Amino acid sequence: MAEDTVFHTFKKNVDYNISVRLFPNDKDGVLLTSVFPTVRVGESRLRDFKMSNQRLLKEAQVIEVSEELLDFESANVLDDEQIGELLKSYPKLKATLPSIDSLPILYKIQNVAKQRELKKSTLATIAARIAELEPEDEEPNNIRDVS
Repeated sequence: MAEDTVFHTFKKNVDYNISVRLFPNDKDGVLLTSVFPTVRVGESRLRDFKMSNQRLLKEAQVIEVSEELLDFESANVLDDEQIGELLKSYPKLKATLPSIDSLPILYKIQNVAKQRELKKSTLATIAARIAELEPEDEEPNNIRDVS
């Protein structure tokens, strides 16, 4: 098999460490950290990498930084600069939030907004979107006191 000459770079897009698999059934994987936030994947392994990390890519916890975005990634893919731009305009934020369905990205937006000490209405708008997507806590199976 010929050596790859084309590589694709993937970067973690959240504030915590993430482990990615390079191929299906990869027992070791690669840990993406703040020190080493990227991994390079050769053209011949790209499909295996994307299939092995489909959930991370859909939720935009890991983004490809050199290739055109796939349809399922586009709404959630926001890097730090894009989040900064989004938070500069409340109308733009309000219009964009409904299309974002990745809780980790919403939490990242919320954290940046808190760090910048934005208005309570901005924080409330972000919190409302998070509440829409968060799974509700399930109550225990109606345990009754039978004494």
